[in-house]
Order: sequence, then C-alpha cells, then structure tokens
Amino acid sequence: MRQPKNCYAAFIELHIEQGPMLEQEGVAIGVVEKIAAPSTLHVELTGVGGHAGAVLMPERHDALLAGAEIALAVEESAFEHRPSGYSRHDGRVCIEPGAVNSVPCRALAGNDLRGHAKQSSRDEALKRIEDRIPQICQRRGVVWPTGAY
Repeated sequence: MRQPKNCYAAFIELHIEQGPMLEQEGVAIGVVEKIAAPSTLHVELTGVGGHAGAVLMPERHDALLAGAEIALAVEESAFEHRPSGYSRHDGRVCIEPGAVNSVPCRALAGNDLRGHAKQSSRDEALKRIEDRIPQICQRRGVVWPTGAY
C-alpha cells in the first residue's frame, strides 16, 4: 500500500556490517555518518587452456591464477586503507572449462570494493588496482579485454 506524501518524519535502516567492530569496541549502537561509495570491478581474462598433464607448469597461461592474483591485489588495497579502509569481496568467480584436470582458459570475476565515503578516494583505489592488472596479465601470459597484457 502506498503511503501518503510526507507521512514519515524519519527513517531508520538497520545494518549488521559493523556489528563485529561495535562488539569489539564495546559499543551498543553506531550511528551512520556517511554512505560508502561502492563499486564493482568486473574482470574477464583469457588464457590458454590445456590438459593439466600435458601442459608443463612453466608453459601455462592460467586465467584462474591471474584472476586470483587480481583478487589478492583488491584485498591488499582494502587492507592498505585501514582503519577507514575498504571492504572487498569476490562474490562471483567463473572459470572455463571448469574441469579438475584442465588449465583454465577463461576466468570471470566480480570484485566488490566499498567502504570509503569519498568517491574520489574509492576511484583512486580502483585505479591502483586497475594499474596492476596489466602487470599480472603480462607475467602470466593472459589477456585482459582492454588489449593489455
């Protein structure tokens, strides 16, 4: 049912994200002062697939491992900005072909980075992460859609 215009004087939205921090500090309740500037970094990597027994380790161009390094770079960036820092999460990772005995030729990942109320600070963190992706891809021989290695 639609409420009449101006029927609310205030609105309270409960969140549990800071619950553990509030408990550690012995604080019963926290008041939100700022809203985080969330972002999602979608990464699609293309490597070279092959049978795990036939492709020697030094010759592999494993898209999954490149994606894992990128996820670690996102995590590292989050920890660098403590205590006001960021939260990061890799909520989606898909690999192809997905067989236990094959080198992944394709990896798709969605990295969520949030926590700083200033969009410009969040954008700077994303830029630092994106600057590392070509280096990771080049070292692993994996292609990132921008054409960079």
